[in-house]
Amino acid sequence: MDVTACTTVVSRWEKLDNCLQALFSGNQQPDEVIVLDNSNTPGANPVLEKHDVSVIEVEEKIGPSEARKRLSDSVETPLTLFIDADVSANSQALERLHSRLTNTEYSVAAGIWSDYNKFYRRVGNSLHFDPVERNVIKKPISYGDVQDFETVEVEFSTPQVMLETQVLDQVGFDPEYRFYFEWWDFFMQLREIEEPILTVLDAEFIHEPGGYKGNESTRHDNYDPKIDQQYFEEKWGYTPKTLDIEDGTYSKSQLKRRASHYLKLLDVAQKRKL
Repeated sequence: MDVTACTTVVSRWEKLDNCLQALFSGNQQPDEVIVLDNSNTPGANPVLEKHDVSVIEVEEKIGPSEARKRLSDSVETPLTLFIDADVSANSQALERLHSRLTNTEYSVAAGIWSDYNKFYRRVGNSLHFDPVERNVIKKPISYGDVQDFETVEVEFSTPQVMLETQVLDQVGFDPEYRFYFEWWDFFMQLREIEEPILTVLDAEFIHEPGGYKGNESTRHDNYDPKIDQQYFEEKWGYTPKTLDIEDGTYSKSQLKRRASHYLKLLDVAQKRKL
């Protein structure tokens, strides 16, 4: 398949297990999976021994942006997939993303993101620039607005992204970001080189959210996001903002479809014992 899947684990090992099981049981599997072990006890968890994966161990705690940079530097296949450890791909996800990248002129493709405890699915975002207030506004694109399409072009996708590895020669993950805004920065780089993102609506990634516990914390709580925001503002000259759109504007039929989807996700979560 010429794809390397990259993920980072800090805790929530049982969710990484679900993530890897989904990757290795899909219609097509990646040629290699690389896991960066960013936990407090690297090399001590049997989940990594259970699956045929390559492991990068780090002695010191690093932020997600630096982790993704180290993963990027280790990829040798023509295509790279970034996937979060608490996310499971549906059986067609990799196959669909791979097909779009090999049969179109797009170099970056993403799937839609489903939180199993919510009614909506995230397709991606458009970016809007306010030159007066110097804001860059991320506007969500609702699945309900585009569900009749197979693909949608976006400027800012979910973190589940497959791309031609050579694109990483032009854009990359800035390790100056500790815990926040690294994806903002990454997608701003893609926009700067005029590289759009194709969201594939039948490539779905199911997110099982949950907090970190005990001494396996990523230390998000101990780091002020304003520091990363200030760095972003200095680098790009804009303040990042997100336009929140509530899903209260849909018809009853749309809400019924969303409720049905929600129940299916719950069933999937139960079967995988998330």
